[in-house]
Amino acid sequence: MVDSKTQVERALAPALQESVWRHDLDETAVHHEPLRGTSAVDLAIVGGGFTGLWTAILAREQHPDISIALIEARDLGYGASARNGGFISESLTHGIAHGVAMWPDELPLLLELGRLNFKEIQEFLEACGEDVELVACGKTAVATRAHEVESLRAAHELHLQWGEDSTFLTADEVRADINSPTYLAGM
Repeated sequence: MVDSKTQVERALAPALQESVWRHDLDETAVHHEPLRGTSAVDLAIVGGGFTGLWTAILAREQHPDISIALIEARDLGYGASARNGGFISESLTHGIAHGVAMWPDELPLLLELGRLNFKEIQEFLEACGEDVELVACGKTAVATRAHEVESLRAAHELHLQWGEDSTFLTADEVRADINSPTYLAGM
């Protein structure tokens, strides 16, 4: 009998430890040599993921004359930003229910800021003229077990209570969108 750890290690052995999205990058992309010695800049940003890159963009827009260094151990966008599943969300709280549980007094402001953040990302992409497609299509949550249906209905009601656009879907309605016999309801 093979222990499960050995089976998992064998199953994962051929897996690449990098983003699947990086395989699509143009091989002519600019690569910079590691920073050596000392440098003096007005603003040093550590990390070249979404947050670091966005910080650099905003800093350049607001202060065009300052010197900025973006410091990244690997290539820009290498880490968690490169492992992104290809979606962004307005949520700053990882969902309304989590926001209610963790920051009930701040939730109205957090929702407002999340919506503003998403809107500004859309506006930035439109203004910069880059070849980026952003589709604001919403998201779907599904129930696959009977007890989850009422939880999903309660989540739907919570979203409506906080001004979110939400639709509760019966099994037939969610299957019309995502055809799976395991889906009993959707939101």
